[in-house]
Amino acid sequence: REPLQDLLGEVEFFGRAFRVGPGVLIPRPETELLVEEVLRRLPPAGRILDAGTGSGVIAITVKAERPGASVWAVDISEAALSRASENARLHEAEVRFLLHDLRSEGRGELPIGLHVLASNPPYVPHADRPGLEPELHHEPPEALFVNRVEDFIDALARLGTEVLVEGGHLLIETHAPDAEDGMEALRAHGYRQIQVLKDLAGLPRVLCGTRPPTE
Repeated sequence: REPLQDLLGEVEFFGRAFRVGPGVLIPRPETELLVEEVLRRLPPAGRILDAGTGSGVIAITVKAERPGASVWAVDISEAALSRASENARLHEAEVRFLLHDLRSEGRGELPIGLHVLASNPPYVPHADRPGLEPELHHEPPEALFVNRVEDFIDALARLGTEVLVEGGHLLIETHAPDAEDGMEALRAHGYRQIQVLKDLAGLPRVLCGTRPPTE
């Protein structure tokens, strides 16, 4: 029950082939909705950070679709960053990769003045793990499972208040049962125009919020 994508060594995402393998989360088609929303909101020469980049599909796709954009990507895993860098070279995409834990205090070397902060963080509760398909147990657990989904959403919302420009957008792929709590977390940090976009299956999938002007 090893994932087919790992056996083949690649997966298609947004019409491009990306290399994958053990130690890196396999990109899902649902994440294309997140990329579509990023492209809708990102200016042609905008600045974006992909937080928790994994194999790099979000950051690299955005750079390929918006060549004039400045793109950064971070992950807590050196293995993931190595694979993402490989994919960036494959697609000749200029993406700056950084090692960073989203839950740590402070932004470290992360850029500021961003128009978009996007993330597909881990959002499957550990309690759900025993009933999931065996293939998922081959993927890195830190990229899939969390004790509290709201911890990552809160960390991203807090980071967004530090790195986004006024009117900048925070876009987070989320777990359908946690969409309402995610919206509440964004409200607590002062975000406006908060909404959750549904995927093709009609499930809440992408949490969106806009950073308000500084008072």
